[in-house]
Amino acid sequence: LVPMMVVSVLAVASAKALQKDSMYVASLRSAGIVWEATPEATALASLKVSDIMRRDVTLIPRTTTLPEIVTTFLKSRSLFLYVGDEEGRLQGVVDIHDIKESFPERELSNLVIAADLVTEIPFVTPLEPLTSVNEKLWFRDVGQLPVVQSANDRKFLGVVTQRDLLAA
Repeated sequence: LVPMMVVSVLAVASAKALQKDSMYVASLRSAGIVWEATPEATALASLKVSDIMRRDVTLIPRTTTLPEIVTTFLKSRSLFLYVGDEEGRLQGVVDIHDIKESFPERELSNLVIAADLVTEIPFVTPLEPLTSVNEKLWFRDVGQLPVVQSANDRKFLGVVTQRDLLAA
């Protein structure tokens, strides 16, 4: 009995030393599924932005005036408005908190347009894994990120929110 136990322990130890993954994990990896330490991490690594992104977010033109921006904020529950050019490329974001600074000059409000208020925000692409989205969301603490077609053309596709990420 003791020699069989010794042989079994040596077999398991040498198998772990020679091959890090079990045959089940190796099968998953060969199918293109990334296996991490926990099932949650595995699911997060195998899901992409396109799987959870919201497409019902509109892009406002960069020529939108301040009163129109305020009206849009009042009609929506969003803290951000995404600003784009004529081709639908993301220019940046208007934060509702930045609007508060513009209120003292009410007589000049028709001269201020969205392009004047826009700030740069990190973005993600549809093929990025959710692990990179998680890092970008937590480091900036913005609650949502715009999704663009690619870093080069920045065609606006939608947003991914922290709530969507947690739900996934």
